[in-house]
Amino acid sequence: MPLDDFIAMDGGTGLMQKADSLDELADVLGFAGESKQQLMDTIAHYNELVESGTDTDFGKEPHRLSKIVEPPFYGCWFGGLPLTTTDGLRINEDMQVLTADNQVIEGLYAAGDVSGCFFSDNYPEYIVACACGRTCTEGRHVARLLAGDLD
Repeated sequence: MPLDDFIAMDGGTGLMQKADSLDELADVLGFAGESKQQLMDTIAHYNELVESGTDTDFGKEPHRLSKIVEPPFYGCWFGGLPLTTTDGLRINEDMQVLTADNQVIEGLYAAGDVSGCFFSDNYPEYIVACACGRTCTEGRHVARLLAGDLD
């Protein structure tokens, strides 16, 4: 779908915006004063990271870095939404949450994306249903364990 068509889907709420410059985009998104300067500084810093080829802020893989320099520019107001975590609660083979010194925390279980180290330092977005399958499998294991169906 062309981006302009996608923007039109917001029903005229102004949630999504398009501009010919970053300065204009900041204005139409409602940034002003110090918050606008912070946005512009953040974009400049990100572009510097892209230029260096290393994301020292968040560890984004180099092939995923793209400079924000070529118009048109698009922006929208969107709250935080965690897709996954590359870390999380440490668990054992029965999904029991462990303390920092690997002791079981009785009665506390973690299944799926809240449990750590499954994705290590990368999220494999091209493996369809990987997170869903993991969550279902681990959740089923905990349910069977609590029901006394497993030794």
